[in-house]
Amino acid sequence: MDTLRLVDTIVFDCDGVLIDSRTSYDRAIETTTEYFLSNIFGLRLKPSFPVQQLVEVLRGTGQYNNDIDATAAILVSVTASLPSDRVMKCLETRDESVEKLQETLESEAFVGEVLRLLEMASKGCSVFVNAVKEAVPSAAPCVDELLKRLGYPGGPASSLLSRVFDEYYYGPVLLRRLHGLDPVVGCKTGLIDSEKVIVSTETLRSLSSLFPKGGMGILSGRSRLGTEYTLGGLIKFFQDGPMVFLEDHDPNLDVTQPIPGKPSPEPLLVAAEQARTLKTILYVGDSAEDLMMTNNARRVRPNFAFCGVTGVAYSQRRVSALAELGADAILESVNDLPALLSGVR
Repeated sequence: MDTLRLVDTIVFDCDGVLIDSRTSYDRAIETTTEYFLSNIFGLRLKPSFPVQQLVEVLRGTGQYNNDIDATAAILVSVTASLPSDRVMKCLETRDESVEKLQETLESEAFVGEVLRLLEMASKGCSVFVNAVKEAVPSAAPCVDELLKRLGYPGGPASSLLSRVFDEYYYGPVLLRRLHGLDPVVGCKTGLIDSEKVIVSTETLRSLSSLFPKGGMGILSGRSRLGTEYTLGGLIKFFQDGPMVFLEDHDPNLDVTQPIPGKPSPEPLLVAAEQARTLKTILYVGDSAEDLMMTNNARRVRPNFAFCGVTGVAYSQRRVSALAELGADAILESVNDLPALLSGVR
């Protein structure tokens, strides 16, 4: 309570806090995974394949704020869990190996094997790739060929993985506006159009009355364009405050001097510089990497606080993780924030 009483600036994460993106980003991971399994191997994912469970495992590590990395990790784990000899034959000739691989993909034991590999993913995708190749040496050539065909890592201009993901997410019109690239999949619209705004106008008005001008900002792994597109007119509440977006810290987008992404403290420290305050800055997020970033920033300067929001993607595992990592507050919805902050003043 004492920490929250000193807050004079709030910086918000977007996805899961201001915006419900479960039908956009999460679905983009799923559709991109399906696209490459089909186009590279000729395989089909059953609707029951638990892609969302795999995503939650990766996000729980605090190392996969970038969904391109999460998609790559899932594709690597699936590839390495398949019989390597048949994978190589399939990559070369697409013979009867496809049917055998499909049978393996649909077996009850397969998901368990994928999850077993993902247990090694806690230090980020590049370390994970090397760990998989060491753990399953026979799969190393398959993984290397997969990453070559994906063009991973890399931005949309050089990486087919990034380009396909962004087309599914943004759609052809925003893809051209953001990257100047033509679509390759043929989507008519983007999954971004299915997003819903969580934060209410009333909440933002209430919060803006509690803090000075410029006292609310955004720090997100989303692009600025995608954020403004979904928030619409509500972006006005944040424009005078700190603003840090994907294009500021994603090296895949050819940033000259990229800020490291979450859970590095750098994005939050940059936001603090923009806020120009010596008082407490509250970061409102929904994930382990959000809180890890805040805790890392506290080691540089102590005046940061963290509020976790759990309602959009609620799980007891997530609530427990936020509590164990030392969240100053945990709320069901961002719309509960004005009552909390008013109550401690």
